[in-house]
Amino acid sequence: MQAKVSTKGWVVIPAQLRKKYGPEPGSSVEIFDAKGKIIIFPGMSDPIEEADGMLAEGPSLIQELLAERAKELEREGAKLYRWGGGGPAVRVDTKVLPASEKAIGAAARILAEGGLVAFPTDTVYGVGAHAFQPDAVERIYVAKIRPRDKATPILLAQAENLALVAEEITETAWLLAERFWPGGLTLVLPKKASVPDVVSAGGPTVAVRVPDHPAPLALIAALGAPLAATSANLSGRPSPVTAQEVETELGGHIELILDGGRCPGGVPSTVLDLTTDPPTILRVGAIAVEDIKTALAKQRIQLCYSPD
Repeated sequence: MQAKVSTKGWVVIPAQLRKKYGPEPGSSVEIFDAKGKIIIFPGMSDPIEEADGMLAEGPSLIQELLAERAKELEREGAKLYRWGGGGPAVRVDTKVLPASEKAIGAAARILAEGGLVAFPTDTVYGVGAHAFQPDAVERIYVAKIRPRDKATPILLAQAENLALVAEEITETAWLLAERFWPGGLTLVLPKKASVPDVVSAGGPTVAVRVPDHPAPLALIAALGAPLAATSANLSGRPSPVTAQEVETELGGHIELILDGGRCPGGVPSTVLDLTTDPPTILRVGAIAVEDIKTALAKQRIQLCYSPD
């Protein structure tokens, strides 16, 4: 099938070739016109050979270039779809409101109806959906262009609500929750059956934390349910710490951004997997590894952590 080169030096590849260049949903960026008939890649002399080569190196370059081309097309009046982990999504109007009590009430209503809301936390800005609405959580994958094999963490209002989403909650889990929650420690625990598979990426575990910030805590309370939430950026890009950065990344793909000013932490949470023996640090972040080691030492539990 012959590819056509646009006047702006971009290669337009017929949609029939989409599966070849995007074998895993979310593994590359694909921009469709309103009829879903085309995909746009950066200009290539040999599109088949070079597209395969670029994807082999990773999707980040394609993602950055396509984001710029998407903005150009939108300025020209094109109606675009974004193809992410869950499928195509039409753009929506994104509102930015101060994180007031009234705005949090409006945000809770949006979440209850299956919408997406971004909000400040003690670490970075997050984008969230009702944790028990699979279709809403699917939209996070689309908005972020997030690979479907990456699970989405859950935010709770308090540690006592762990039983809503996790099973086999050990004494160690309760000890760490008491020591570090609310705060920047995410615990990986066995998932409760009521948690949708899309949240856990089909796996048997769930990542959970209680944030130390009034906005998400008030939002969870107003919604009356946990939030499935992750950083409010395009997948693979830096985590945002301001509402303006969120709007740049996800504007047009989420309904509301709660502006609570700059996030005080600016660093993602530390992730600790308690389903392994010994517990394993999966990501170093807001909570220092030494602090976790000290807490676990009270139970004479070793920690699996390799700086490399």
